[in-house]
Amino acid sequence: MRGLPLGLTQTVDGKFAVRSTWLQEIERGSVILRVKGKTVEEIVEEYRPIIPASNERTLLRDVAPKLFLTPDKEISVRVKFDDRVYNKKVPTQTFTMRKEMERKKPEEYFLSTRGIIYINMGEIQSNELEQLMRNSAQAKGLILDLRKYPKGFTKDMMEKYLYPQLTPYMWFSMNSKKYPGNYFLDIKGDVGMKENPDYFKGKIAILVNEGTQSFGELSAIAFRVAPRSAVIGTQTAGANGI
Repeated sequence: MRGLPLGLTQTVDGKFAVRSTWLQEIERGSVILRVKGKTVEEIVEEYRPIIPASNERTLLRDVAPKLFLTPDKEISVRVKFDDRVYNKKVPTQTFTMRKEMERKKPEEYFLSTRGIIYINMGEIQSNELEQLMRNSAQAKGLILDLRKYPKGFTKDMMEKYLYPQLTPYMWFSMNSKKYPGNYFLDIKGDVGMKENPDYFKGKIAILVNEGTQSFGELSAIAFRVAPRSAVIGTQTAGANGI
């Protein structure tokens, strides 16, 4: 199977826009209108019965990687860029030919000119995260990016840096075995330590979108109870019972 080396993102009104591209024919920021003669809306409707999704944005997220799948060596695409709408026939590539962007080096996460630390929770390594947070006292703010599935250690490691004290962040509902169909609150989830005067005191922005799923959603809830924090983004996947 072949495709196009394009990274797509969703606009506020549910369109597919090009986030990253390795093609000269299609520019970054272009909106995809048609593929192989079909509108994007028609393609989405074809996939709707066979893709499980909790909401529309998650459905579109899972359609995006399939949008350009084809056995053909060329594919027709209709795009809009600024005020121009045009058609392109673009050579496809096998998946082994697709290039991956290089992962950021640890020092690139620190935006020293603005005093802000950006952390991609889906890419950061444990030693890098520890290094960044040990030096976070000089930062004015943190950007915690949960738009990719976070590494398993990230939530627990951040607990000793974000909270001034042990803080509840959610209750878990359990079904009653004695009365089927009834639910009750049983387990309270806490984050942080009993006393932590050295917690991070700057502002915290938590980035989410349709790629924030399961453990990512749980992490967003946990980070949100930290002082001076806010969640910014669009609807999450809704795959954690939340």
